[in-house]
Amino acid sequence: MMTQHKVLTQNVGIDIAKDSFVACISSLSFDRDIKVVSVQDFKNNTEGFITFSDWIHQHAVADSGLCFTMEATGVYYEQLAHYLFVENHELSVVQPTQASNYKKSESQSSKTDKLDAKSLARMGLERKLEPWKPTSEYYMLLRDLTRERSTLKKDQTRLKNQLHALLCTLCAKT
Repeated sequence: MMTQHKVLTQNVGIDIAKDSFVACISSLSFDRDIKVVSVQDFKNNTEGFITFSDWIHQHAVADSGLCFTMEATGVYYEQLAHYLFVENHELSVVQPTQASNYKKSESQSSKTDKLDAKSLARMGLERKLEPWKPTSEYYMLLRDLTRERSTLKKDQTRLKNQLHALLCTLCAKT
């Protein structure tokens, strides 16, 4: 006789990149069994987020907890994280080393986007992770300005070096 997988909670693991992301929805039953429900690729843009939301509504079990787990991959995760936060979803963003250490503990040696999404979903089901909150607008502005300043300083150094090289070349010709 087959026992029914009564869902205690669910987690969506998200492996995100610049242009796309892979999501894996997994569930944890009352008997502590973890089951992969579905894995799907999406575009990392507003259209992709809407398609992702529709997919979640199709595959998530109503009246069971639903959380999301993603890795802090550069700036690529930020738009989706904000989207999920605005939609009132519980979200955890883990550091790459934390995700990597978890994968090692699972003895996962191969690396694909789908395997990473599955691993993040499992991690979200097994571990108590800190909920993510967006960074303040002032901090984001300060971060962007600091990055822009750094870029300008590098450009300034490059241009000074080019000017110096040109002057040396002109002096050598005279």
